[in-house]
Amino acid sequence: MDSLHKNALLVELNRTLANLSSDLKTQEEYLKSIGTFPLLDELALEYEDIYYKVVNGEFSFYLTENELKILEEIDAELNLISNKDYEICENLSSEYYNHWDKVRSLAMAALNMLGTK
Repeated sequence: MDSLHKNALLVELNRTLANLSSDLKTQEEYLKSIGTFPLLDELALEYEDIYYKVVNGEFSFYLTENELKILEEIDAELNLISNKDYEICENLSSEYYNHWDKVRSLAMAALNMLGTK
């Protein structure tokens, strides 16, 4: 894999992790800017696209076992919540928000790990 392609994947991965680690208000603003508000599922879909490119491609060789593990944890957590058609509204359960809080925390940890690449 050439360094240009590697850098492009890393930029995209960092962008999606930054979106996932953002607070709810920032996520809402982003979703409005791309026309998918109020569905948070778009954040999960964006992550899934880059996640599979990273873990199934040559780029995975550039990641440590811990980096791959945390990316897998994010994917697993998103799979728990993205199979449901949630919208941002006042009637969502605390379980839903707990899942998203965990995703935000994991995404922030992943960003910190990948920050040195």
